[in-house]
This record gives sequence, structure tokens and C-alpha cells, in this order.
Amino acid sequence: MTSRASRDLTARACVRACVDAPRITQAPRDQKVVDGGIATFTCLATGNPPPDVYFRRPAGTAAGGAGRRLTATRHRGGGGGGGEGRYSVLAVAHGAVLRVTPVSARRDDGAVECIAENGLGDPAVASATLHVYPDGHGT
Repeated sequence: MTSRASRDLTARACVRACVDAPRITQAPRDQKVVDGGIATFTCLATGNPPPDVYFRRPAGTAAGGAGRRLTATRHRGGGGGGGEGRYSVLAVAHGAVLRVTPVSARRDDGAVECIAENGLGDPAVASATLHVYPDGHGT
């Protein structure tokens, strides 16, 4: 086999073997937080190419950020229930960290989703629940 044919074969094999759909390696965990406190969710993922990792509050969740994509580049959006500035997302190696402060039972109680996508296959999704308790209750 010529060296060009060998390189072409290697390149085709790598295209099949070197790409990977996203997979969440550390899912966010459920949080129990007192009203006015801080909630932090971490999500890590792998894939090739490396996936974009972001958070979303599903539609039907409490008003704060429902249906809105929360990313490290767009972390102070308005869009839902007066939550400006309460949601921040920090990009970390292989993922993202969502911080909600101060949490509000009226706005934040409910599901948080982490989504990892890289254009290959379906996005990987993991969810957690934020339980917000009135001051003086919970855990």
C-alpha cells in the first residue's frame, strides 16, 4: 500500500473512531437550600469534539429562567421572572458550574437540566432538583 493510501485509510478509520457523542461524566446533584441561600450545580461531560455544556430550567419549572438556556457566555439574561443576575454559569474544564444566588422558593424550586452537545448524536441530558425551604426549615 502506498503511503498516501495508508494515510487515507488511517484518516477514514480515525474519523469513525476518533469522534464521540457527548456523555455526561458528572451529573448535577439535587440541592436542598434555605430561601435566600446559594445553590451550586456542577456538570462535566466528555466527547469528541468536546461538547458544549450548559444548563436550562425546563418549561413548567418555577418562573426563574424557565425554558432559558444558561451558559457561561450568556449568564445574566432577563427573560424569565425577574431573575436578572441571580444565575451565573462558570465554564470549567470539561463542563460548567451553575450558581443561583439568592435562591427563591417562588422562582427557583424545581428542576435544573444540564445539557452536553457536540453535534454528534443526541445531546446528553442530566437533571437535578432544587428544593428551596423557607428560612428556618429544611435539609
